[in-house]
Amino acid sequence: MIRRLNGKFEPKYHPFKRLAVATCFALLAGLVSWRAQYVAHAGGSDHVILQRAAQIFVSGGDPYQIGSSSHLPTLFWRFFYPLPSIVLGFPFMWLDPERAAIGFIVCSAFLLGFALTRDGLERVPIAFSVSFITAVQFAQSSPLILALALVPATRALSMLKPNLGLAVFAWKPAWRHVFVAVALFTLPLIVWPDWPRRWLISVRSSPMHHAPAMVGVGALALLSALRWRRPEARLLFAMTIVPHGLYFYDDLPLWLIAQTRRDAIALTVCSWLGWLAWNITSTGPRVIDMQPWVTVSLYVPALIMVLARPNEGEVPIWLEQAIRWAPTWLRGSAPVAAASAETSVG
Repeated sequence: MIRRLNGKFEPKYHPFKRLAVATCFALLAGLVSWRAQYVAHAGGSDHVILQRAAQIFVSGGDPYQIGSSSHLPTLFWRFFYPLPSIVLGFPFMWLDPERAAIGFIVCSAFLLGFALTRDGLERVPIAFSVSFITAVQFAQSSPLILALALVPATRALSMLKPNLGLAVFAWKPAWRHVFVAVALFTLPLIVWPDWPRRWLISVRSSPMHHAPAMVGVGALALLSALRWRRPEARLLFAMTIVPHGLYFYDDLPLWLIAQTRRDAIALTVCSWLGWLAWNITSTGPRVIDMQPWVTVSLYVPALIMVLARPNEGEVPIWLEQAIRWAPTWLRGSAPVAAASAETSVG
């Protein structure tokens, strides 16, 4: 929440409180990540792919030709990110994979905790969700991407992971984000003109990324289009049609749909119910069995939250004029301006 005081918007929560929450996020992430790296011997988890891609690029090699150096199949060592994303592997490039993964995820969790509390503490329960825990365990970039998305000045950088970045753009579209994203993807062409083709080959051949609309009951979430005026409805719709890793960790942006602490707790509880159902029904260590449970435990509750809200929101004037013919239930309405001196923004 943000209050208007003396004509200016000021955070409701003191920065020290936000720092305390961010520190708790980082400590939790550090404990989970340390266990994954040194007890479960994760070998750097998924961050090692970013790290090795950065190392290979700096040495003049092709990051899209990363080879396996463990017992895992080569598939798990593929670099599915666009070339600009190698910057995510630079900060801890010189550390061993385990320490690099821990450092990366601790910093990401801290930034997420601080950014997440910018408008209040309502979404803090995300730290206890399966999505957050698995993202930390696998040293995924989704916590950092979500942190970047929550800060207007860095929101365009969420395109470093395009499948989540497109959902973020649907949530809060702005032309300046388009210009920054175009620059991000265009500048690397100077040093390597062929990288988009290499990237697309890698992405198109991935059997790991699926659109929720094509898995289980995920297609139900397309009904979020009925609330198209609302930012969270557009985010849910985009998340439903854009392929990504349906293993909980890439679904962290769904917590942006939560408007109250109760909503955030509900999504968190549902994530655990989905995880438990997967463990009970899965026939062995097959992560592919997880995907239908992700759609039913996260996308259905998120859809219920969205449909329970009115189709209200600001849209450009040209769009308002273009949809005048539509029935009221589809057209929706602009939000009623608040007359109160104290206002809140989401």
